[in-house]
Amino acid sequence: MNYLKIVERLKDVKALVIGDVILDKYIWGSVDRISPEAPVPVVKVESVEYRAGGASNVASNLAELGCYVECIGVVGLDENAERLRKLLQSRGIVPVFCPDDARCTTLKTRVVAHKQQVVRIDEEEIHPVREKIEREILGYVKDQRKKFDVVIVSDYAKGLVTAGLIAGILEIKGDIPVVVDPKGNNYDKYKGVTAIKPNFNELKFAVANLDLKLEDIDKYTPSLIKRFQLEGIVITLGEHGVFIQKNDGSSVRIPARTREVYDVSGAGDTFVAVFSAVLALTGDWFSAGEIANIASGIVVGKVGTAVVSAGELAREISKG
Repeated sequence: MNYLKIVERLKDVKALVIGDVILDKYIWGSVDRISPEAPVPVVKVESVEYRAGGASNVASNLAELGCYVECIGVVGLDENAERLRKLLQSRGIVPVFCPDDARCTTLKTRVVAHKQQVVRIDEEEIHPVREKIEREILGYVKDQRKKFDVVIVSDYAKGLVTAGLIAGILEIKGDIPVVVDPKGNNYDKYKGVTAIKPNFNELKFAVANLDLKLEDIDKYTPSLIKRFQLEGIVITLGEHGVFIQKNDGSSVRIPARTREVYDVSGAGDTFVAVFSAVLALTGDWFSAGEIANIASGIVVGKVGTAVVSAGELAREISKG
C-alpha cells in the first residue's frame, strides 16, 4: 500500500473516542538549587500550560490527522472541565462530556525542568461511573453510531470503561471496528471487541506472567484472541517496536524507528489513534501497525503529552 496516500485520506475518517478524559497541566521551570527544607530540587516556575490527556489526547491525535472526531468522557462540575472542553474545541473536536457531581475532572500535574519531569501530582476519582451516566453515553452512541467509521475506547482505569459499557457498545455498534487501549488485568470486560492494544507490561499482567520474554509473546497471543473473541491483538513494545497477531494466525513484528526519546507519555494514545484510523480506512492491520509505529516514533521525540500531524507523519514516511 502507498502509505502517503493513506495519510492523505485520513481526513475522510469519522472517529468516536470514548474513555477517561484527562487534563494535563505542565509547570515548566528551571532548577539551580536544592531546597534547604528537604533533599528536593527547587523549581523556578517559568510557564504553565494545559494539554488534553488520556482519551482526549487520543481524540487530539485523530484531529491532527484531519479526522472528524467526537470525544465522550465524564468530567466534574469544575473549571478544569471547561479548560478541557475548550482545548478540544480549539482542535475542532466535538466534546460530549457527561458531568458528574460525585467526581472531579481528572487532572495530572507534571513539573518539568530542563526537559526532565521532576514530579507528577494526580487529582482524580476512580470509582465506577453511575449507571445513569452509562445509559446516557450508550443512548448517545446508539443515536449517532451511523456517522462513525470506528470507535476507540481509551481505558485509563478512572471508572468510565466498565463491562457494561463495552457490552452496550458492542450491542449497538453495527459493523464498525471497536479498538480498545486497555488498562489493568481484567480483560474479560473487553470480550468481543475488534482489537485490544496493550503494551508489553500490560500484556504481562493480562497473561499472569511477569517474567514473560519478548520472544515468547506469540505463545500467548493466540489463546488471548480466542478467549476474548478478538479479531486480533496489537502489542506495543517500546524500543522493540510492535507485534500484531490476527485471529487467522497471521502475525508480524514491526521494528521501532530509532530516534532520541524525550518523553513516552502519550505515545500509546498516538499509536491507538493512528492505528484505528488507518484500520477504519483500509482494513489492513499490518499497514495500520506500520503507520502507527512511525507516528509513535515521532511523538516520543517531543516533551510532554503531544500529537503528530498528518504533515509530520507524511514527511517521516517519505524518509523511507
